[in-house]
Amino acid sequence: MIGLTAFPIIFRRNTRDKGEIQMKELDAVKLVEDYENIKAGTEGVIVHEYDGRAFEVEFFDDEDNTIDVVTTPTKYLVFVVSYEDNDK
Repeated sequence: MIGLTAFPIIFRRNTRDKGEIQMKELDAVKLVEDYENIKAGTEGVIVHEYDGRAFEVEFFDDEDNTIDVVTTPTKYLVFVVSYEDNDK
């Protein structure tokens, strides 16, 4: 898997409810506050969308090792970059 250091850092607030950014599977995200023993600022990749209110996210450390895979409510996440944007 390509580590998150390969993604350009584009910070945008999660505005899913306003329809501006639709986070989806394989998008890179970042925690905005500590959650489930994972520190704010930790980056991850969405591996599954449940219902638009929570995602299964694989979080990585600074060396791109998996920390954990955690079901995370959208209110704890900000969009970093779309998988599709990184594929171009």
